[in-house]
Amino acid sequence: MESKNIDSYLLSLKNLAKRLNLGKSSSSHNDDFEKYLKDTNSNFDNINSKISMDLDKFKQNLINLGAAAFLSQLNQSKIEEKIVAKKEELIKTLGLDEEGLKNKGKDEILELKNILEDLLEQFKKDLLASLQNNFLLQKQQRLSSASQNGSPLSSILQKL
Repeated sequence: MESKNIDSYLLSLKNLAKRLNLGKSSSSHNDDFEKYLKDTNSNFDNINSKISMDLDKFKQNLINLGAAAFLSQLNQSKIEEKIVAKKEELIKTLGLDEEGLKNKGKDEILELKNILEDLLEQFKKDLLASLQNNFLLQKQQRLSSASQNGSPLSSILQKL
């Protein structure tokens, strides 16, 4: 469960406790508390159904795409998110935001946009290279681990 939902639940309980301390009649307290419990339970039911739908969607994507394609798609989406964040950062840095554009001429803006595209392209290449390097490193570690675990080929090579 998300911490935001837990925090809102606790805040609602505190608010209810404050209302109870204001001197209402006990029957009113019971009615308020029951109403609050029903509201809270319906909120949790909504959250659980959303989590269940997200989980079902995840399973379906994994089944349809297969593990390798799913992982590739996941990595691609992460790269795209990082590129979007980097683009926002570079727009502010290069002064291509609304405030910065007011003080620049058309030629300067065009040149800065070209620089932005070049920087983003280089950033994307770096991310893909990093991903490839991580993949190769993991593969090397798995092979190294397998050879240390006494695979038949490694035991034969050690005897020679």
